[in-house]
Amino acid sequence: MGTTLNSFVVQAALEKAQKIVDRESLVQVSRNDAAMLLDLLDAPPKPNAARQKAYERFMKEKYGVETGSAGSGA
Repeated sequence: MGTTLNSFVVQAALEKAQKIVDRESLVQVSRNDAAMLLDLLDAPPKPNAARQKAYERFMKEKYGVETGSAGSGA
């Protein structure tokens, strides 16, 4: 191959590491799951009381903003 043993081993290790990183960073979902996610993005459910409370707590802790329960945009 025209390279040293050390270079060959390093290159092989880098290629294998890249394949592992690529595989681990990929999220695979079924067609049904993908369709469900797209439907949720197109028509998200209305926030329930727990979600609204969490949003208000997040906005207060993160940004110091009091949102109140109406018109939060969550």
